Amino acid sequence: MLLITGATGNVGGEVMRKLSAAGHESRVLVRNPRAAGLKLPHVTVMPGDYTDAASLVKALDGVQAAFFAGPIDQDYPKWFTSFLAKAKKAGVRHLVKLSLLGAAADSPSEIIRQHAETDKQLKASGIEFTILQPNSFYQNLIRQVRSIQTEGRFYIPAGEARQSLVDVRDVAAVAVKALTEPGHAGRVYALTGPQALAFDDVARQLSAAVGRPVEYVPVTLEAMRDTFLSAGAKPWTAQALVDLIQVLTGGVYSLVTPDTGQVLRREPLSFAKFARDYAGTFSAGVQVAGR
Repeated sequence: MLLITGATGNVGGEVMRKLSAAGHESRVLVRNPRAAGLKLPHVTVMPGDYTDAASLVKALDGVQAAFFAGPIDQDYPKWFTSFLAKAKKAGVRHLVKLSLLGAAADSPSEIIRQHAETDKQLKASGIEFTILQPNSFYQNLIRQVRSIQTEGRFYIPAGEARQSLVDVRDVAAVAVKALTEPGHAGRVYALTGPQALAFDDVARQLSAAVGRPVEYVPVTLEAMRDTFLSAGAKPWTAQALVDLIQVLTGGVYSLVTPDTGQVLRREPLSFAKFARDYAGTFSAGVQVAGR
């Protein structure tokens, strides 16, 4: 039995779908058990969250391996600590954790520091672990689908920086291998796509896929913070996201690593592939999932 957290998010949801398609029995821990897309073969939905100790104990009972993907929140370290303690008590043998590329205790980003702290905690826990440290996702661009559809533009405070963006489907595929195959215990995988792209490159490749011009518009960090706040983000979340973006687009996240390809035994999915697969999303607003 496997347990998946974050199943309503990008990576957790894709992990759930891949496990289901492969016939692996899994549980998903979610706040809203009626959330769309959770009714799949071999998937048992368990209501609960990180603040509900009883729900964690119930969800972890009899679980051999678990995938942890927590939300961006000021309390993330506290939630992970609670989950880890209960997983250890339940006898979970292997924990696969979603982290961030370049997780470091001295990062100017609090989100990155949170992951560095919790990665270290997992390594010292005595539970077999695999830590996934991906770069930003291609799929993050879907958050700007409305402006792409209506204006032919997307807005990111990245300047001319390059990033080795990665496909969520590849990150999830690595997670599934770590959960279901031997040989991944004690490993930390730095997961990137096959090349570092500037966002002008992203715009050109997206334009080719949807068949009409799409323009990248660099904006200020302050403008992005205002966008997050106007969308309903808490002040801490908005500032933490801006700080994270500032680090990610500072130039050091252009590194291309071999880990994705080595684990999957194939080339990582390219942005051009992503753009073709999701062209319908950016053209008509209907997300194409799981291709």
